[in-house]
Amino acid sequence: MSPSQQVLRRAERDVELHGVRIEAGQDVAIWHFSANRDERVFADANRFNIARTHNPHLALGSGPHYCLGASLDELCERVGSAVMIEPPVRLASTVISGCKHLRVRLLPS
Repeated sequence: MSPSQQVLRRAERDVELHGVRIEAGQDVAIWHFSANRDERVFADANRFNIARTHNPHLALGSGPHYCLGASLDELCERVGSAVMIEPPVRLASTVISGCKHLRVRLLPS
């Protein structure tokens, strides 16, 4: 699941995208959880695969906004497993999908 659920943008010019006409000034919602499961881009799109090599996802950002969670592959190499200490506390947001608190204990391999 993407940490960012959606982003709102306004079209600067008329454009056609996959057969849909979007006119200049029209508001457009980009739904990351849908785009990141596009089977035209991702093989076996609905399967979580932390080792996916072709991974042009849309939700982790770039530059100073790059998601800290993008480095999970490095964590997985250094940690054997993780045990949840208590149930997660979900973040109440229509923009960000995530946890406010998620306490885990990391165990060596």
